[in-house]
Amino acid sequence: MTTAQMGERRLLVTGARGFLASVVATRARAAGWQVTQVSRSILAEGASTYFCVGGLAEATALLEKIQPHAIFHGAGSADVRSSFSAPQADLEASVGTASLWLEAARLSGHRPHFIFPSSAAVYGAPASLPISEQTSCAPISPYGMHKRMGEMLAIQYHQMHGIPATVLRLFSVYGPSQRRLLVWELFAKLQSESLLELQGTGEESRDYLHQDDVASAVLAVAEHSPEAAPSLPIYNLASGTETTVLQM
Repeated sequence: MTTAQMGERRLLVTGARGFLASVVATRARAAGWQVTQVSRSILAEGASTYFCVGGLAEATALLEKIQPHAIFHGAGSADVRSSFSAPQADLEASVGTASLWLEAARLSGHRPHFIFPSSAAVYGAPASLPISEQTSCAPISPYGMHKRMGEMLAIQYHQMHGIPATVLRLFSVYGPSQRRLLVWELFAKLQSESLLELQGTGEESRDYLHQDDVASAVLAVAEHSPEAAPSLPIYNLASGTETTVLQM
């Protein structure tokens, strides 16, 4: 694809203030995409952003106006622990926002490629490793359950309403923009403590994926718009390397 052709590509990123959404938007803009960021609050001055898109009518009108080739749905919840204490809020943040943009796409008459970042949490606690896309989904947290519900919504709109969609099941994402989870917490502790005390055996493992690799994968997926067919593309997005807590 030529640079001129890339300059014509339009990407809408929801949840623009969030970790992954901001990383994807920055990488997309650097790669020549025309990026529109959507947030419920104002971003930095000068940012190309439509903010406070809180309703269906606003979302539909925005899609009619900019007609993006793809939507990266970065809006949503990102905390397994808080999903137990506030499951209704997690449901609204995850499933509610996905429903909003999928319905806006249907009503707008435009057919952007909807890219839904799901999570390995949809697998729960699988009996064996490695995990493949064929592993049964059995979430054990409200967060994982709601991500699975978001996937099912994408499948519904893909099959029944002709909205091109792809599901990316993200494993443990880290990077300089990620200010939470194990990698960040270890560094934060080491800044103020000489002794690290962690729960567990240390043999617990994760598949760690750098934020830049996630952004590159999202843009690679965004280049292609899957046809509306019974089988919606679902990909595990991971490094393929198992790392224990002790190794980390």
